[in-house]
Amino acid sequence: MRNEGLSYRQAAALFDIRNVNIVARWEPNYDQGGLEALSPLASLRRKKMTKHQTTESPKSSKGAASRTRDELIKELDNPAWRMPI
Repeated sequence: MRNEGLSYRQAAALFDIRNVNIVARWEPNYDQGGLEALSPLASLRRKKMTKHQTTESPKSSKGAASRTRDELIKELDNPAWRMPI
C-alpha cells in the first residue's frame, strides 16, 4: 500500500477485501509489530489478561462462606439492592 501509494480503498479493492476499515485497522498493527502482527493469532497473543481492581466495602469484606444465612438474607432485603420498577 505504501510502496504503491494506494489508499485504503484501493488496497482493499486490489486484494478483494470487502471492508475497507479492516485495512485501516491493519496499518497501525503493522507499524507496531510488523508482518507478524497481522497474523490471525497475533490479536490473541497481544491481549493480556489483567486483574480488575475491586473496591470492597467494609460490610462485604467478610467472605460469603463465613457469613450466616440470616446475614445474607438481611443484606438482600436492603432497599439499596432493589431495582426500581
